[in-house]
Amino acid sequence: MRKWLVALMIVFSVALGAVVVGIRMSSDRTSPEILFASDKNTVYERDMDRALLLEGVSAIDDKDGDVSSSLTVEKVYDKNAEEVVIVFVAKDSSKNVTKKDFVMQLSETAEEGSQEEVTQEDLPQTEDETETETEPEAGLELSKEEEARMIQEEKIANLSPNAPRFYLTTYYLEIPVGTGINKLSYVSDIQDDVDATNDLYRKIQINGDVDVFTPGTYEVAYYVIDSAGNMSNEAVLTVEVQ
Repeated sequence: MRKWLVALMIVFSVALGAVVVGIRMSSDRTSPEILFASDKNTVYERDMDRALLLEGVSAIDDKDGDVSSSLTVEKVYDKNAEEVVIVFVAKDSSKNVTKKDFVMQLSETAEEGSQEEVTQEDLPQTEDETETETEPEAGLELSKEEEARMIQEEKIANLSPNAPRFYLTTYYLEIPVGTGINKLSYVSDIQDDVDATNDLYRKIQINGDVDVFTPGTYEVAYYVIDSAGNMSNEAVLTVEVQ
């Protein structure tokens, strides 16, 4: 009887191990590939918006197929006096992230400016974007979104050099009663001095919930802890249900 039980446990352990291996092998851990068309424009104008920068850029994933709709321009910065670098980002449904640089020649007619880095928020907005940000006019108070962003960016600035940096697409959101939200959709980027962004995405912790059927103010806090035990800033999304 005892031998039969031991044999059964061994068979069960082997089967369980096979299932675990199968799950790991079937999980998607491959990032999308960002491709540039051979005829993509390589001349950069200072006032180019994201729609123009994204022309001739595509993203393909081995499981999801065409994920070009996820493409964004993370930042634009001057490489030298004649060239600028455009940083493109693509993401698949498993949160695997790819970043790829594209060098463009600065137009001879472009105005000479300081070599300041331009982030995604600084780029001109296109009409079809659902969320827009406008610069406050002189003498006017900051909007709630701008105030929230300043608070969160100050947290990041005060982090230790080894801590991960956690960024959201927005830090203040107003939604009508009954509107559902996808919390992960507001994650913009996670940066670390050692860990890859793909690995950090799988470690995201989210605290707080939003009762979309009850008007009020809610807070959702995001953070990660890297492989060395360093905790990121706690990125807080404030949600106003109206």
